[in-house]
Amino acid sequence: MKKTTTAVMLLIASLQMPAQTTMRDLWLALPDSVVPYLNASQRTEHADFIDMGVASEVKNLLDGEGRMDTLTARYASVRLNDNHTLQMRLLTKSDSTQVVCLVDTYRAPEPESTISFFDTRWQRLGDTFGLPDLHTLVSDAGQTERFFAKPDTLSQTATDELKKMIDPVMVSISLPEDEESVILQLSTPFLLQDEKERLKSVLMQTKFKWMGDLFKECE
Repeated sequence: MKKTTTAVMLLIASLQMPAQTTMRDLWLALPDSVVPYLNASQRTEHADFIDMGVASEVKNLLDGEGRMDTLTARYASVRLNDNHTLQMRLLTKSDSTQVVCLVDTYRAPEPESTISFFDTRWQRLGDTFGLPDLHTLVSDAGQTERFFAKPDTLSQTATDELKKMIDPVMVSISLPEDEESVILQLSTPFLLQDEKERLKSVLMQTKFKWMGDLFKECE
């Protein structure tokens, strides 16, 4: 009798738990407004090729060729064309609801990204979940200080001169496949290669780790 009661309680509990969506489900249901030149059939092709373990190269509606690099239960990375990439991470909150984190990056030729959050029905969420607002970040010099570090080998004056080379301010964002985090760093537009090399000595990336309901900046 005890075993029967326990089994019934477990069954009821499982039925009350919200259904968990996978990244494959989300990719197939991706709204056309996110990637207008990739239709449902082409998205399905990408996912099917990944399932078969073959190169996921598919022509889009503009006759360009894209490639899905990764598709797991909680993560996807897609090169939509030579200048456009999409990364998605499925996050779970402490109340078991799921949030989609989507990073959209264009290269022209340096990368510039946007980041958006959605529920599993692809309804946009008006929340940054602890991440800095990108519009404020690129317009506020105080905010961009988080991307710089002064090396011991450089004077403060030399460091400040290198900082001035970042103009305009453009933020590149990436989602690592192997951890629930967001990495932000500054792009280096309109610079010669030797100038970019010099800037490397003062530039640093900023990582934010998912803590269950919000992202927290790593020390």
